[in-house]
Amino acid sequence: TPLKIPFYPNLLTLDIKGFNYVLVI
Repeated sequence: TPLKIPFYPNLLTLDIKGFNYVLVI
């Protein structure tokens, strides 16, 4: 699963960004 390794951090950062957006709003 070499494709999942670089893709997982992207999902994590997106989740964190989305959470920060909710906190900002």
